[in-house]
Amino acid sequence: PLEFISLIAPLLESRRYSIPAFGTEVVAHHNLRVFATRNLHATSYRMLSTPSSVALSEKQLVVPQLYHYFQLWSNVVVHPVGLSELRSIIAQLYPSVFGSLIDLLLNTLYGDSSVATEYVNMREALRIIERIGTYSKEYHNLSGFVTDSVKVMAWKELVEVLVLKCRNPDQLVSMAFHYAFRLGLHQGDVEEQFRISPQLSIHPSINGKGIVRIGRCSIDSSVDLALRNSLTSSSYSQTAYARRLLERLAVCVSMNEPVLLVGETGHGKTTNVQELARIVGQKLVVLNLCLSSDIGDLLGGYRPMSTKQLFKPVYEQFVNLFHETLSSAKNNEFLQKTNSFFLDQSWSKLLKAIEKACQSAIGKLQQASKESSTSDLEDKIDRWSDYLKSIVRYRENLAKIKSGFAFSFVRGLLLEAFEHGYWILLDEINLASAETLQGLSGFLDTKQKSTVVEGHDSHGKPQKVLRQSS
Repeated sequence: PLEFISLIAPLLESRRYSIPAFGTEVVAHHNLRVFATRNLHATSYRMLSTPSSVALSEKQLVVPQLYHYFQLWSNVVVHPVGLSELRSIIAQLYPSVFGSLIDLLLNTLYGDSSVATEYVNMREALRIIERIGTYSKEYHNLSGFVTDSVKVMAWKELVEVLVLKCRNPDQLVSMAFHYAFRLGLHQGDVEEQFRISPQLSIHPSINGKGIVRIGRCSIDSSVDLALRNSLTSSSYSQTAYARRLLERLAVCVSMNEPVLLVGETGHGKTTNVQELARIVGQKLVVLNLCLSSDIGDLLGGYRPMSTKQLFKPVYEQFVNLFHETLSSAKNNEFLQKTNSFFLDQSWSKLLKAIEKACQSAIGKLQQASKESSTSDLEDKIDRWSDYLKSIVRYRENLAKIKSGFAFSFVRGLLLEAFEHGYWILLDEINLASAETLQGLSGFLDTKQKSTVVEGHDSHGKPQKVLRQSS
């Protein structure tokens, strides 16, 4: 945007930035360095890769009015990784996949090319290899000989990553047979894979909750075997196609890959995700997006609250911590008193009682840790200590809370799902605004922690969420 260009251009030109509102000029620190990235389409990359017309190509790729701005940067073109380097990367990341299969896959993907072309980028190639390194013991062949069954399994991973995103059925089948031919498979082997019906079963596990197996994929169940319902549902017909789709979704879930289901209304996009969540026993949060959806609605934001609404999560957190750490039977009278304080909205008495309980719990835990220190005890001490800090902060600001409007950061459904490891279904994501999609991109791009800058948690720290493997 032009606003961003007007902001960053003075910094690039003179390492100074003027703030008109304050009438001051900020000089950049001598250690400041600025890096930026820019994605190029394959055609644009080929233009820049032609030595005879590099200067002309750069001008053609930039809007004339902005050419001076782009000249402020030192441009470094990052070329595709060579196939020999890509093979070394794969061998280092996935040593369990034997070399002859890696060579066969790279030859299938890139043919006689010496570099990883734009048609299959390195990220897609690594996704295929990662799946191969995860599924099926047949991939880990000590002899190094690629059997037909291994080729079929590798073809399935290749098709699910590269081919199934094609919307044209005829082109999809053509591409699938093309890759099968490159792998050296027979037409009959491929046609059988289009008709196969994956099996659904559940097996016992050490924790007693079981493992749900869908085709080649296994997912830990969230429901005890004794409480589990049937794997079949009266409202969902598990046809061969439906089971193949469930298997593909299950593989994406186990690989922690975001899934975009594309299809017309009524084709079962939402239903299939709901059925997989039911089979696994996983809680599913459905968020219906539209043009008016705001990222603040999904992640949360500061909302005006009544005093009781403000204290309710504080009291609930105290009760949960108390039950996890101390005996509820021996302290039943104390718990009844704190409950009456909450119901009568006697906030001062409630905070004093909770603060006293926090100090007592921390003292007992510290004494227990001296006798036998464990990570579980240390974790509980940290949780009680953090909670005590928040209680002290509430007590110090109680007069302000009573006299004015109370605002608190209320978590949205998306943030709740991230913190508790729920599954998230963003229904009709194509209707969301560009600003909303930009806010969601951070959750889809990384497996590391993301900070939500709109608000803070109960301890005054920026909200942080971690993508759960479930």
